[in-house]
Amino acid sequence: MNIDFTAIAPVIEGIAQKLGVAAEHLWGVMIRQNYVEGITGMIWGGIWLILAVVIGFIAKHIYKIAIDKDDDDYQFTCMFWGSIVVLLLLVISCTVFTASIKQFINPEYYAFMNIINSFKTK
Repeated sequence: MNIDFTAIAPVIEGIAQKLGVAAEHLWGVMIRQNYVEGITGMIWGGIWLILAVVIGFIAKHIYKIAIDKDDDDYQFTCMFWGSIVVLLLLVISCTVFTASIKQFINPEYYAFMNIINSFKTK
């Protein structure tokens, strides 16, 4: 990440001076927003996790039906695609959980990074 902090510091100080007392309020709002985004992300991670479990149970149930019918091709197809989908959903869930937990635990860092990223040069 190539960020010129010497160029950003005066801009942030200028904004803080212009905002005055509102800068403290704005900082508090940004921190609370990161808590909200962290909680929202954890909820979405939970939804992805529940979806993975439900699809896993459905694939297992279909697999048992295929065993009863003695259909080897259907058994393989069901377990292969069921496993792929469940693994993909678990990866998505873990990714969302990880990002959300970090944002929930350290909201000040992410508020600061939001400010930095708004001044990032391309």
